[in-house]
Amino acid sequence: MTRFVLEFGPGPSLMKAIAESKTEGWFRGIVLSAVYLEHYGYLKLKDHSDSLKLRYRKGDLERLSLPHIALFLYTIGEIGEPEYDTMIEINTIRNKVIHRKGKRKTLFGEEADQEIKPLVEDTLRILKEFLNATRLRIGRI
Repeated sequence: MTRFVLEFGPGPSLMKAIAESKTEGWFRGIVLSAVYLEHYGYLKLKDHSDSLKLRYRKGDLERLSLPHIALFLYTIGEIGEPEYDTMIEINTIRNKVIHRKGKRKTLFGEEADQEIKPLVEDTLRILKEFLNATRLRIGRI
């Protein structure tokens, strides 16, 4: 049997989005930030619920959106107020980008760099320090 392991995580994808932001804009960075925070936040909530041996329907936890995940993580003390605020701000911007009406000029240029780049960088910090999302392992050993 062949051993196959592929390791990657949110870090490289977000770093690439930051590097490409000058030419590609911040769409990828803000959407990936929201997706990763939602996914790894869900996993943190699931682990916490399982450690307490709570009975819950798996589907209920899977349907939580990023604002709900952020609120629950903040409520149980897994993240602090600055991390909660960052997660809510990322969700707000993501919703404006995904459900936009017309062009959103702030995805490009100096204004976007000042507004969105710190949020994407903070996402990296939150994922690493609070959600243990340093890497994702796929494959068989």
